[in-house]
Amino acid sequence: VSQTLTINELIDIVPNFDGWIIGDDPACREVLEAGKEGKLAAAVKWGIGVDNVDFNAFNELEIPIENTPGMFGNEVADIALAYLIALSRHIVEIDQSVRKGQWIKPAGISLKDKVVGLVGFGDIGQSTAKRLIACEMKVIAYDPYYSGNVEYGEKLEFGIWPNSLEKCDFLILNCALTKSSYHLINSESIKLMKKGISIIESSEKLSLNLFNTSNIKF
Repeated sequence: VSQTLTINELIDIVPNFDGWIIGDDPACREVLEAGKEGKLAAAVKWGIGVDNVDFNAFNELEIPIENTPGMFGNEVADIALAYLIALSRHIVEIDQSVRKGQWIKPAGISLKDKVVGLVGFGDIGQSTAKRLIACEMKVIAYDPYYSGNVEYGEKLEFGIWPNSLEKCDFLILNCALTKSSYHLINSESIKLMKKGISIIESSEKLSLNLFNTSNIKF
């Protein structure tokens, strides 16, 4: 099974079914028109990311579509924390060197009191913040759409992008790919970052426009 099917493959498959559970496949107008001519009556996008879904086409063709917000927040947050620890302790490099019969001794850093910029404070962002604070890290959350009143104490503050980027030792991106997040990481934002910052991209898709990254770990 392929992770992502092509448009032509979907045109052959989708019309044969009443419902479509969409993964990362292109739910575009061409596929939906074929589905409409067949049996397709409804669709759901598993997970919260919907950048591969043409909602205008769904609406115009009158095919009901939903996604599943609030799903996988804890699981994605677990992965983000795992990446952060791997970067801070050079776990991947050590593993690779041991497999080659070497025994390198890179200098890692402690997580305690380090500052993490957290881009996106929805379900995934909040789940990630809880884990970071449990590691005694400080969190700066960036999310212009967040309107809740979650209390995390003095370990968390809200920032306006890109203010305070120079304070961050780590940057975790878990926002959706939208017009406002497209090329969020670019030459201008990189200039504001601390030398040696580590960037973790835990969202499904985020477009990065990267320049001068020799002092950044991914």
